[in-house]
Amino acid sequence: MKNNKINNRIIIVILTVIILTIINVYFKNSRLPSAINVYTSINNDPETILNYSKYKHSVGGYKEAIEGYEAVINNPSSSKSLKLKAQAYLILSQHGQALEPIEPIKYLEDSKAKSNEFKRTGYVFLDRVDYITTGDYFNASKETCYHESEFTHLDENGLPMVKYSDYNGGDGSFHYNPVTIAQFSLTAFGRYKNGTGTKKQFIDSIDKLLSLQSPSGAMRLDFSFKHYINNDIYKPGWVSSLAQGQAISAFVRAYQVTGDNKYLDAADKAYMFMCIPVNEGGTKDTSEDLDGTDNVFFQEYITTPKSYTLNGFIFTIIGIYDLSQTKDSIYKGDAHKMFVNCNDTLLKVIHKYDLGCMTAYDAAYITKKDQYPNMNIQYHASHIELVDAMYSITNNPIYKYYNLMWKSYVV
Repeated sequence: MKNNKINNRIIIVILTVIILTIINVYFKNSRLPSAINVYTSINNDPETILNYSKYKHSVGGYKEAIEGYEAVINNPSSSKSLKLKAQAYLILSQHGQALEPIEPIKYLEDSKAKSNEFKRTGYVFLDRVDYITTGDYFNASKETCYHESEFTHLDENGLPMVKYSDYNGGDGSFHYNPVTIAQFSLTAFGRYKNGTGTKKQFIDSIDKLLSLQSPSGAMRLDFSFKHYINNDIYKPGWVSSLAQGQAISAFVRAYQVTGDNKYLDAADKAYMFMCIPVNEGGTKDTSEDLDGTDNVFFQEYITTPKSYTLNGFIFTIIGIYDLSQTKDSIYKGDAHKMFVNCNDTLLKVIHKYDLGCMTAYDAAYITKKDQYPNMNIQYHASHIELVDAMYSITNNPIYKYYNLMWKSYVV
């Protein structure tokens, strides 16, 4: 019996040596260029150099990877998309970061089709987002969507009301949506800051937002709505972390402008309600159904199965960040800890939203059997901006990687 164990160990050692030898021979004899030939090969095939550099990156050869990425970036024959990809990988290698994990490319062809649709549509996104709590919120001052239309009505004060049709589970009437009012207020703030709007316009919109907040701090949505994941109808009074987070961003800016504690109190209450667990009526959840952990995740939509909407989560995180930067808030310290926790969650799960040539709106395709990924070109543009905002706040290269990579899909 003892001799059999020894023989088994010898066999394992021999097989290991054989496998390693094959791998070594493959990379020596493959068409991938050696490090010495990186610059001489670049004029012939920059994509080959990119692949070679990714290989060196994957095995910890950061110096050679950097040289290859830079060669691709500087080569005039490289396409804009290829250069953006090289820039994305470069920022990781410069910081000694491993390549980001890649989900199975089951939906690659579908995401390519959506990418081409994006290019045909001509959607634009901010080239750079330097996010600060006192600044113009995602360049909102340039927003031009607030006008009369089939689904939008401006009230006597110019504030938008939104109609949700039967298709969306609505009643066909116009309603004030706290998300829309918060976004309108952030637009008014940006215009006030850059001189194209007035303080009164901003405060009028904020006071309307304040009137939509319940005593508990909830920014309840008072209309029916149907979520595509299960077609259940949300009854009026449902809650969303997006409404809470963007209301916080608007309220703290009103406090900056006026110094009036009622706006700071509103921001604090919105945060307090948002942090109530989903099973108790709030919006705070975990990422368990997404990655098997109990990391914090705030839900834009409370669904069964869980949907894990990407843009809603990041906008919520940014609202939490805004509160953490507001020195007079009683939740300043708690909001900072919550921001750190949410940032950690996002960094762990963000790769699950990358479908190879387009981003997923949410993670329902993971949590619900046979669910097709929801790919939306408008939200892909938003995702590009949101991760850049997170990069400007945290300086974490992973966010810049995704900003550049997701740009490369649609240029």
